[in-house]
This record gives sequence, C-alpha cells and structure tokens, in this order.
Amino acid sequence: MTDRWSRRAFAVLASLLLVIATACSSGGNNAGTADQPGNAGNNESAGEDRTAAEPGEPADPLGKYDPPIEVVAVRDLMAGSTEADMNDNIINQYYEKDLGIKLKYKWTVIGDQYEQRVNLTLASGDLPDMMVVNLRQLHQMIDAGQVEDLTAAWENYASDDLKQSLTANGMDSFEMATVDGKLYGIPLITPMVDTAHALFIREDWRQKLGLPEPKTYEDLEKIMYAFATQDPTGTGKKTYGLNITKDLYTNGFDITSFANMFHAYPNAWIEDESGNIVYGSVQPEMKEALAALQKLYKDGLIDKEFTVRDEGKAGEAVIKEQVGAFFGVQWTHWISGAGVDLYKKNLESDWKVYPIPSIDGTPAKVNVYNNTNSFLVVRKGFEHPEAGIKMLNWIHLMGHGPQPIPYEEWQELWANWGYAFLRPETIHANMQRWLNTFEALETGDTSKVEKNYLNKEQYEDIKAFVEQGDKMRKSNKEEDKEWAKVRWGWMLSGRVFQIADEYEKNGRLMIDKRGAYVSPAMLEKQATLSKLEQSTFTRIITGESSIDEFDKFVKEWENLGGKEITQELNEWAKK
Repeated sequence: MTDRWSRRAFAVLASLLLVIATACSSGGNNAGTADQPGNAGNNESAGEDRTAAEPGEPADPLGKYDPPIEVVAVRDLMAGSTEADMNDNIINQYYEKDLGIKLKYKWTVIGDQYEQRVNLTLASGDLPDMMVVNLRQLHQMIDAGQVEDLTAAWENYASDDLKQSLTANGMDSFEMATVDGKLYGIPLITPMVDTAHALFIREDWRQKLGLPEPKTYEDLEKIMYAFATQDPTGTGKKTYGLNITKDLYTNGFDITSFANMFHAYPNAWIEDESGNIVYGSVQPEMKEALAALQKLYKDGLIDKEFTVRDEGKAGEAVIKEQVGAFFGVQWTHWISGAGVDLYKKNLESDWKVYPIPSIDGTPAKVNVYNNTNSFLVVRKGFEHPEAGIKMLNWIHLMGHGPQPIPYEEWQELWANWGYAFLRPETIHANMQRWLNTFEALETGDTSKVEKNYLNKEQYEDIKAFVEQGDKMRKSNKEEDKEWAKVRWGWMLSGRVFQIADEYEKNGRLMIDKRGAYVSPAMLEKQATLSKLEQSTFTRIITGESSIDEFDKFVKEWENLGGKEITQELNEWAKK
C-alpha cells in the first residue's frame, strides 16, 4: 500500500464543492431529476466542436468532435455477447453520431476475468486510451505515472446533471481518487442511499390480529410475538416472527437492521464521538442487540433452521407464509420470488414497509455503504481526456432526460444500455424516479415524469396497477397476474426508496467509513476475523454460548488483527 491511497483532496474538493453548491441547496437527494436547470439536455450542441474552448468560453459537455476522434478502451463482455457485438452496437453508433467518438475495444473478457486482465495490462504498460479500474489499480497507475490528471476535464466538461448525480451522497469517492489536489479517476458511483434497509411487515396479519404499527421496538416485539403465537394464517401451522439467514449480514433477511434499532452498527466502520473510526460489531451496543436476538430465538420467534438457510431459502419461507417480518433493501421481496410470488399465489396477502424503529426515544440510524470501487481512468498523454466524461454526460442524459430523441428511438437505445462503455448505477436515478412517480400519483401533476421517458413508463405502469390491481391488463387486454405481481413489487420497492429518502433528510444514515479502501492487515486477516464474528454471533443467538461470550469475542477480535486494522484505517482517514 502507498500513502497516496489516503491523501485528502483539499484543492480539488474546493472547486468541486463550488460547482455543486447550487444543486445541494435545492435538497439533499435530487440526483438525476429531469427538471433541474442547466442539465445536460440543455447544453447539447450537435455538430459543434468545443473540445478546446477559448479562454473564458464554457466547454460544451456534449459538444461533438468534428472530425470524429477514436477512443480505444477495454471492458468486460456483456452476458451472451461477443467481442464483435461490443464493437458494433447501437450505443457505439450513437457515440459517433452524437459525440463524434469512434469507440473501439482493444480487448474484452468475461467479467470475472476482467480484474486479472487489467493487472496484466498495467504490468505490460500497453494501455488503452481509457478503462475502468478498481481503487487499488487506480493508485498503482498514479504511482507509476500512467494516468492522466482529470481535474480540469471534470470541472470543465462534466454536465450539471452528472456532477449532481455523482456527488449526491458526498465526496468520499472523489477523495479516494485524488492525490495532491489532482483528480485521477472519475468514480462510477453506486448510490449509498440505495443500500438503506427498511422493515417489511406482513400487513394483513398485523391488521387481522389488531396489532399496532411498528413505531417503536416495543411495538415490533408485540408484532413478532403475535405472529409466532396467534396463528395469523388460521391454519394451525407454525409461523415465525422474524426471518433471518445464516449469513447474518446480507441485502435482505439480515440482523444488521435489527442491531440498528439498538444503535449498534455491525459489519461497518463508523465514526465514534471522538472522531475515531471504530468497528461497529465490537461496540457495547451490539451486545444488547445480540441478547435481544437470543431471547427471540429461545422463545420460538426465529426458525431454528436459520443456521443453514441462505437468502434464497429465506425468500421461499415468505412464499410459504411461514414468517411475518424481515429487514432488507428495496429488492428483498424479489429474492426467490418472496413477496411478489406470494402476491400472485395469495391475493389476500399484503406486505408493507416501515422505517426501522428504535429501542428508545432516539431515532435509529441505518447502515449504508459506499460500494463504489470502479473508476474511469485515462492514460497519461491522451489528447482528449474529456471524452470519457462526455460519454458519461450522454448516458445520464439518456437515463434522466429530457431525452433529445423520439420515444421509439430511445426505447431501442435504452434496451441496450448495457453496451455503454460507462454505466454507473446513477444513470437509472432510481430514487428520484420513484419520488417523482409517487408525487405525480398523489398530486396529479405529471410534469416531472413527462420529462423522462424512463420515469414516464414507470409512472404509467404504476398508475394502471393502482387503478386495476390484480385485474391489471396487458396491452393485449388480457388479464395477467404475472404482469400485476411485478407492478406490485415495484410499488413496494418504491416505498423503500421513500423511506430511504426520509432517512437521508432526517440525518438517519450511518455511513460506513471504509468504502473501497483495503488496508494491508485487512488483506491478511479479515477473512479470519469475519469467520470468528459470524460463528460467535450465531452461537450467541442460538444460546449455544452465553451473551458474555461477546466480551471474549471483542478481545479475541482485537488480538487476531482487529486492533491493527483499526489503527491502519484511522491513519488512512487522518491523512
């Protein structure tokens, strides 16, 4: 590891914060809104080359190179595609038509081979003009002098929409790509708020049993006990109050969110009151959360089979109507069909999502993760370092709108968005689309959704489901429960996004401070520590070990490398 991994980017951050200040002042999470002033769509200038703007003249985020330029890149293969497909497809055709960029791939490989092939490319020095690398590879290139400084290209050519989208959840990812005030990689962001969890409750059971909404942990406890003891199905079959898996920390059916109710933040590196980074799983609050889980297990609210159950099996338990509550991200009810297949099977069933409650009067914060570990880099000396940023501007415009092409043309293009060289998750503007959709449903004002084809499609489907429910008809006028169940699932996903937006606005996010950084000791010792944590916590939950085993675990964790990793992370953060 090099000290450059950890240097903070004060010079570039100052300039970056200036360009997004206006966007941030309009609200914390407007990434990708189609109606923001100054978005990429308003900057388009087809046929005009502003790649070398005159002094004092603004660069054009979507200015077309004339004559066209050639850009050589590398990438992973799309499933079912060939290298020929990657070089000749509708997206590449639009790059040349709209931007004057002829994109060619030096090589393509199957996804799981990509990292290794990039390593070989870096070692050989035979670099493409642009490529996507991980954080370790980025800093390896910086140290070797192989990568172009993108500070000016980002400041001058990134559209307002792109800047807002990639910085909506803060500047951490840009800091990771910055050394001595120079930005060397554009982070291809995975939005942190999209990883926020909510509480899923079998709502028809709750109402049938006359139970309160889960506004506090005490409310939730009443619900879980009733689900496990009062035969909510009316069949006499055993049901459980909480659905968890053997993995403990997952996208769904996890104990992370349960612990959050006790102000514990397992599987995350958090900042304590002194400003130091500490590991959430070894903090005292975690002991209280484990004690509560141990009691639920002992009282029969958690299925004893959870110790051999993965996410898929947990989803199947939902379909079988064996469980009435779980925590998870906005797609948890899609795992193994879970809620969506249950909806089709039993139209009387209903799930509702709630914010995570708290054990006391202090609102619970929820773990969210900066999973960004992909960065666009440009080889040192390439004449047009801004070309990749223009491609990012373009794909965000096609996702966010207002799209400058007819709907039918856009439909074909967007069906092939996976061919895009650069495709961060921000191009979908998931949360903002849902906020726009629900606002339109509630107010009747469709002005926001009308400006974005993707948003308009979603809104029209959801509106039809709200009006028709399981009688929803496809374009051929035939009823289709499969069609309806998908829209039901979309509705539930959208509600989780609404809750995540509330978390963010109310300061209820606990951000993992590690991000994509991996310390030397972590490389060597993290696997052992993770195994120790999972086995210890499982034994405590099942009662095989007493709750006092937690204190022994903390000391063992520190001695086996946890203390060393903590020190390295703090040194990294301070630098």
